[in-house]
Amino acid sequence: MWGDYYFDTKKKKIFDKPFHDKAKPMFVQFILESVWKVYEIMKEKDMEKIGKIAKAMKIDLPDNYQDLLNKDSNLALNVIKE
Repeated sequence: MWGDYYFDTKKKKIFDKPFHDKAKPMFVQFILESVWKVYEIMKEKDMEKIGKIAKAMKIDLPDNYQDLLNKDSNLALNVIKE
């Protein structure tokens, strides 16, 4: 995953060279894009999406999470990390 390997979702195969112009390395496709999506959701302070992510990750959010997010998003992220 760390090298220049590309995953074709249609064929379910890994290639060592891009199989088309828009092919992204596996690290970008599986890790970075997910991190970027969560970052954007936290930046937008979309509580519905944050709740869905937390539920999928089996994280219980405290009742005052919305207040924490409005005050300081870093504080809200620390609550999720714990």
